[in-house]
Amino acid sequence: MSDVINIKETLINTSLILDQDKKNFSIKYDLNIDEDDAVLNFSIISADNKQTITEHLDWDDDVIPMLSKCIKGKCSLTELKQYNDYVKTLVAEKFTLDFLNGFVDTLEVFYQEVCKISNRTIAAKLNSGFTEAIKTMDIFITQMNEYLEEDRKISLGA
Repeated sequence: MSDVINIKETLINTSLILDQDKKNFSIKYDLNIDEDDAVLNFSIISADNKQTITEHLDWDDDVIPMLSKCIKGKCSLTELKQYNDYVKTLVAEKFTLDFLNGFVDTLEVFYQEVCKISNRTIAAKLNSGFTEAIKTMDIFITQMNEYLEEDRKISLGA
């Protein structure tokens, strides 16, 4: 039996709901490190688009330096700034823009449907749910922008 390091984290999880139609938006990952390999598996759900993406970490450049810092600093990998920067830079550069585009496309379709609803109470409740999802997405985008070059930063617009 070998020793394995396993870390699971959810970076964002929100939904848009209209009647019985629910669209989920999430980015989760799990990291598995054993004596043979270090693998990050990302699970990305953007409305009806689900994908899993695997990234192999380089032992010499990534894994050994991070684990050495953890041992010296007596901390867990998730507490290590270098590790968090690594994961979030990967997400920001590779997944965030497509993820956001899927959210905006779904939001536009749902919002058009809400505008057709004549009952103000129901429409207001749905708009409130949309507002919460937009706030969650805005916080996520702000966090991801910290890991992008200035010319690649993402804006939800005003």
